[in-house]
Amino acid sequence: MGRRDLLKTGLLMGTGIVLSGVGLRPALADEPKRGGTLRVGLGAAGAKSSLNPFISTGDMDFAVAQSIFDRLTDFDKDGNLYNKLADDFTHNSEGNIWKIKLKNGVVWHDGAPFTAKDVAYTIQYILNPDNKADAYPNLAPLLDSKGVRALDASTVEIELKQPYALLPQVLGSKVMFLIKDGTTDFEKPIGTGPFKFVSWSRGQRVTLARSDNYRTAGQPYLDGVEFIAINDPTARMNALVAGQVDAVAQLDGSLARLIEANPALVLLRSKSGATTDQFMMTNLKPFTDVKVRQAFRL
Repeated sequence: MGRRDLLKTGLLMGTGIVLSGVGLRPALADEPKRGGTLRVGLGAAGAKSSLNPFISTGDMDFAVAQSIFDRLTDFDKDGNLYNKLADDFTHNSEGNIWKIKLKNGVVWHDGAPFTAKDVAYTIQYILNPDNKADAYPNLAPLLDSKGVRALDASTVEIELKQPYALLPQVLGSKVMFLIKDGTTDFEKPIGTGPFKFVSWSRGQRVTLARSDNYRTAGQPYLDGVEFIAINDPTARMNALVAGQVDAVAQLDGSLARLIEANPALVLLRSKSGATTDQFMMTNLKPFTDVKVRQAFRL
């Protein structure tokens, strides 16, 4: 499988600017080809790197977590929310008690079924401040650990401290990965994502293999992925040019222009998923005027 074929695989990573086609989404017109191992050079790795998806120390940790684990919901390229491992959300009339139905047929990399107990455990793990989870500030204002329970194998109930309409969006935030019930050790992580853990050398390399249990039939296209730590941007570019890696990410504009000028390489461009929120106190001028508020949308 050649380098240009690897560009067509569609491996979802979410690491920002991607050069030589790190498979964030199929960027070329041809049908993806199956097989091969994608070698990805990434920065922001070091001695504190972790396979714990809730303690990300940089781009490499997040790319690994994104490949191994899943979320209940997620956002598409246009920022629209969609259900991932969740199948349906309902709530009571007050909006403080939610029920989440889970998709059927999802299994962990070890073959165990994904159930509501896994979701309840994940949320309780995040809400334990001793675990120092990145997602703790997302959930702690909304509920405590007693507010989540598994009603049956495919139904989770969440009771919030107060009504909150955006719970599905919160559960789709990038740090809201799902872990298996009872997980305390992340040295050999088990997820439900497209790739399963094979090996790692802290701060240097993580090797993943295709999961045959992945919920989407026929995917992923790749046999495996190797994430290789190359912290210096110029060194990442040189590794790409030398064929030591198949793709790199997070290069500055000047290096990107050099790669774009190289006919042997492909520069993929994608819109940023970053957003800027504007909050308005609608009881105070000038935001009492609806036309002023509408003007901020222009």
